[in-house]
Amino acid sequence: MASKRIAVVGIPGAWSSERLKEAFLKEGAEAFLVPYDAIAASLPSLKVRLGLEDALSVDAVVVKKLGDSSDITLTERVAQLKAIQSLGTPVFSPPEAIEAAIDRMRMTLQLALAGVPMPRTLITERAEDVLNFLKEVQEVVIKPLFTSKARGMIRVGLGRPEAEKGALEAWKQTHGPFFYAQEFIPAKGMRDIGVMFLGGEFLKAYARVAKEGSWKTTTAEGGYYEPYDLPGSAFEIAKQAERVFGLSYAGVDLVEGPDGFLVYEVSAFGGFRGLHEAYGLDAARLFAGYVLRRLA
Repeated sequence: MASKRIAVVGIPGAWSSERLKEAFLKEGAEAFLVPYDAIAASLPSLKVRLGLEDALSVDAVVVKKLGDSSDITLTERVAQLKAIQSLGTPVFSPPEAIEAAIDRMRMTLQLALAGVPMPRTLITERAEDVLNFLKEVQEVVIKPLFTSKARGMIRVGLGRPEAEKGALEAWKQTHGPFFYAQEFIPAKGMRDIGVMFLGGEFLKAYARVAKEGSWKTTTAEGGYYEPYDLPGSAFEIAKQAERVFGLSYAGVDLVEGPDGFLVYEVSAFGGFRGLHEAYGLDAARLFAGYVLRRLA
């Protein structure tokens, strides 16, 4: 059987994107990496290029990353993926699943409609609404709608300078018209939990632990990964959240607060590093194998 030809959409030189491309090569596929801004659709002929390659020349497109900042162009890139899928080339994860998960507002609304437990959250365009919300919860984390690795997030407490209307309006000028204000949860052990799924099946969970003095658990802020034995109650919540979207490879971020586990978000572009550093597990290789089995 001829080897499959795979286009990995991501960031050239980035650890996870390169690792996924290499994983396909190790599995015997032909694979190449396409920068996420190098997809071009020609209309009305509906020809889509992946860099210099015709989208019809590959057996599948596997998406590792569509952007790395607060970037509304992500939705346009998803539209290009939909065009590729409409031509008959499979896309992993499905563009509809990516679309539902990359926008923090839409993702949270869908989790809430599904009854998934999460921190109290306010989504608004008005700074005064945030100030009123602070009277209820005392402290919030304000997040851009499109972001990763805690970029642009600020922790705002009642009575502190960052909670003044002018400071909130200044944040809004940089990060877009909406405030996504989520109740700050004092996490047990200053950690949050990443629960990873492949094809809807549970892989493993790990903890992201904040460095001393920081409230952010990301490695960019000095956090680190460690193994985590996921309780059954937390697994059920994570699985409930993962099922909402139907992603090929997904990460569900949990926090253990004073009253139990809550879902922060579901990631459409779950990383590989957490499983690698916590367990030595090559999740990119597992993902590549899953895609190739689906194609077969």
